[in-house]
Amino acid sequence: MTAKLKLIDENQIDKEISLIGTANGRFQNRIHKAAVSILKIWHDAKADDRQAAMKVAADRLTALQEATPYHRAKFAKWVEAMTPFAWANETKKYVGHVDDSQLMGKMFIAARDNPFHAIKIPTAPKPFDQWDAIEKLVKRIENRTAKPEEGDNVDVRALKYLREALKIADEPVVEAA
Repeated sequence: MTAKLKLIDENQIDKEISLIGTANGRFQNRIHKAAVSILKIWHDAKADDRQAAMKVAADRLTALQEATPYHRAKFAKWVEAMTPFAWANETKKYVGHVDDSQLMGKMFIAARDNPFHAIKIPTAPKPFDQWDAIEKLVKRIENRTAKPEEGDNVDVRALKYLREALKIADEPVVEAA
């Protein structure tokens, strides 16, 4: 039998929300402290124990990530940015390569000084290919003209020019001398 839920009085709701926000910040700091402590044990391992310490660290970071589902995505990005570990989809845990069995000081310091909840991971660049974009647009227009839906506005003349533009992509580029 579960305990009876005691509801919050309307006058106390804003205060409770503020307390939850404060508690969340402390919780994030506890997660970071645990993660850095895991890395510190690995960092301090003797040469003979480094591979075993790396495996223990990977297992503990996996367990910590699984224990914090609300922070899982951001924590996972932090682990992959701050450690030599990679996520193995087959086993659903972090793994490391034997060559990376020693956690270097600079890597440890960076992990220590950059909490997972504050780190900004740059997104991978997505180069723009105009010819690919035009080709996709032509295909979309062709599909809509083959199976039109109510409200579609397709200009067949514009489609003709887009097809001509694609022909330019196939022409060799001649640079001026």
